[in-house]
Amino acid sequence: MREVRVAFNCLVLHGDFSSCDVGWSGTRGTVCITLKAAIHYTVGKTCEEIGNEVGLSFTKHVIATLSEITSKQLETYSADLEAFSNHARRAVINADDVKLLVRRNTQLAAHIKELAENLEEAGGKERKKRGRKAKSKPPEEVEVID
Repeated sequence: MREVRVAFNCLVLHGDFSSCDVGWSGTRGTVCITLKAAIHYTVGKTCEEIGNEVGLSFTKHVIATLSEITSKQLETYSADLEAFSNHARRAVINADDVKLLVRRNTQLAAHIKELAENLEEAGGKERKKRGRKAKSKPPEEVEVID
C-alpha cells in the first residue's frame, strides 16, 4: 500500500511517473500498472460492500469501467492541482489547492475545510498569507507641542 501512496504522490506532484524515483526496480509502466491495479482492487472492494448493503452485484465489466473512470479523474485532479500550485508560484501543493479543486462539491468542500482547520490547530502553526507588499507611504509630518 505504501507503493500506491508514493505513486499517487508522484502522479500528483509531477502529473506522471517519469520523474519519480521511488526506489522500484521496475519501469514507469510497472508503477502505472501497480497504481491502476490498486485502484481496480479498491473499486472492486467498494462495489462489493455497496452491493452487499443494497443487494446488488456488479459485473467485472462495470468494475473495470468504474476503475478506468477513477484513474482518468485522478489524472485530471493531479493536473489541476499542479496548475493551481504553479499559478500561485509554489512548488508544493497545499490545502488551498485541494479546497480550490473541490469547490463545486459543497459537502466535500466543507469536509476538506474542516480537516484543514483541524490540521492547522493540531500543528499549532499560523498560516501566513503571501502576497504583494503594500506600497510604503511617506512618513507623515507630526507637529510637536511643547
